[in-house]
Amino acid sequence: MKGLTTWLHNKHMYMSIRTAIGRLEPDGTVSYIFCKFNGEEDHDTLSEYYFDSRCIDKLLAHGDIISLEPRPEDCGILDLAGFDRIHTAADVEAFLAGSCRVDAEHHYLFQNDCWIQFRNEVVARKLRIPEQGDNPERS
Repeated sequence: MKGLTTWLHNKHMYMSIRTAIGRLEPDGTVSYIFCKFNGEEDHDTLSEYYFDSRCIDKLLAHGDIISLEPRPEDCGILDLAGFDRIHTAADVEAFLAGSCRVDAEHHYLFQNDCWIQFRNEVVARKLRIPEQGDNPERS
């Protein structure tokens, strides 16, 4: 708990809105992580900074996170006792159901080069991926 308290003190206080962030894999499974704070605003960060497989690989490899930041190494590690840090679901339906068991309120799935946001297991919207000129990190 000391690590989380220090991290929150050094950053800023976020509202605890849990998010599940995943990617549909070629075999139909979903690789995903949990994000503890600020889930309601994650869509902007995801669409701006996590726009291709290379970026998403780095995020997922980081494991469960405290808050989504533009760089995975700045996200803070979330250690949920009894849980693996990187999760796999059999399919999209299992991803939505499994992440609901840990109270994820927002679900984001990267599929076909697009982020899809789910609410209550229904597609809420597709998120626009900025053009290359919109974000200097993309060059």
